Amino acid sequence: MDSLSAIQSVSSMSEPMKTSLIEYSSPAAQTQPSFAAMLGEGLSNVNSNIRTAESSMNTFSLDGNTPTHELMLTMEKAKFSLQVAVEVRNRLVEAYSELTRMQI
Repeated sequence: MDSLSAIQSVSSMSEPMKTSLIEYSSPAAQTQPSFAAMLGEGLSNVNSNIRTAESSMNTFSLDGNTPTHELMLTMEKAKFSLQVAVEVRNRLVEAYSELTRMQI
């Protein structure tokens, strides 16, 4: 079924059928990950970046088999991901303190 025939078949459907098709295929209808899950995933990514940088640094210092540019790239990636995580934490703390200062 090519795209033109698919569009024609959707346009020939009854209105309730079109609505249910749109609701079913919308990304908002799918389950979204929770905020805590997204934070946990982000922190695990930061942790894996740091561990990779440490591993590259240990390999470089012991064997010297790791190229210097790869070592620097992994270290900068770990540094940047940690800086982003710290900034997210700062923003969350700032938002929480703003909420606690609100008068009800």
